[in-house]
Amino acid sequence: MLRFADEKVEKALSTAMKFMSWKHASWLEVCVRCGLCIEACPYFIAVRNPTYAPSFRARLFRDEVYNKLFGFKGVIKPSPPNLNRLKKYMDAVYYGCNFCSRCDYSCPFGIKNTDLLILERTFYYNVGIAPSNVYELVDKTVKYGNPYGKPQKDKISWVKEAEKEGINVPIDERGADVVYYVGCDAAYKEWLWEIPKSVADIMNSVKENWTILSDEICCGYRLLDLGDYEKALEIFKRNVELLKKLRVKTVVFGCPGCLVGFIDMYPRLLGKRLPFRVLHLTEWLYEKYKEGKLKLKKAYDVRVTYHDPCNLFRRAHIWKEPREIIKAIAPDFKEQFYSMRYTYCCGGGVFLNLLAPENSIKVSILRASQ
Repeated sequence: MLRFADEKVEKALSTAMKFMSWKHASWLEVCVRCGLCIEACPYFIAVRNPTYAPSFRARLFRDEVYNKLFGFKGVIKPSPPNLNRLKKYMDAVYYGCNFCSRCDYSCPFGIKNTDLLILERTFYYNVGIAPSNVYELVDKTVKYGNPYGKPQKDKISWVKEAEKEGINVPIDERGADVVYYVGCDAAYKEWLWEIPKSVADIMNSVKENWTILSDEICCGYRLLDLGDYEKALEIFKRNVELLKKLRVKTVVFGCPGCLVGFIDMYPRLLGKRLPFRVLHLTEWLYEKYKEGKLKLKKAYDVRVTYHDPCNLFRRAHIWKEPREIIKAIAPDFKEQFYSMRYTYCCGGGVFLNLLAPENSIKVSILRASQ
């Protein structure tokens, strides 16, 4: 490893290198700043800040970190990054993107700007120049197991409400075929409790052998996105071991973010395939529908449409199943102009609604206007 006087720089570079691959290097070399990613970025369109352009962030990292270590001059005589210049654009790195990946689909060279941003944030976070509320959010997530600082016992509070309505919710059933991984939002936000209650009701109605986890914590995926590679890896290992102990065959996720963490980053960082099947809730529902176990009625005589969650389509490539389920109960389905690969972000994601709510709201308004 290169040696610099600043220990923080050493640590940041060492940690970033754990995530970096030849792909990241090629993306940094290939970008010609054509600007197509700028036109695709919902945050740039909504906020109109030129530093929010994905190509700007890539160039910043290339000039101040990559080239000084691996560029022509860097190979001959490495030099430390200019932390003052990097810190100047801290907002662009953390408040100008929520990993919707729309820019990834617009790049003619196949550059994955979202992956590059994880690399950039890993350096920012470990060198100590990330925004203070990012460190606070990560610490809270690690301490409490969720980004809201809620007690762990409250994660199954929705179960009591479900049982009041006569819905049985099995907990920590070893050997269950399916684990329903509820996720932080649906578990802690009371106004979303209808989601896990409905899932539980459906699981029971199709006679699924299922369970939930009493000590389910954050999937850890977003900690990686924020730059804490080490803590994310610890959570990844912990969650996989927990599920292995229950000997589960399938894990069903309601949250697309948790799903992408398990199907992409978990095997990538852990270096091995997961010992269980991973499905999104809509995939599981569609399976049961096709098997004839889930009976659906055409109950809605109104025109409906569907918003493709960024993670669900662009990262998990799931688009058919939710549409088929909707059409089964509401035949008058209308596809949006901006859908599937062209869908716009809702404004949430990567805790941007907590870290930079003003920017998040602007993107939400943009999406709602469509």
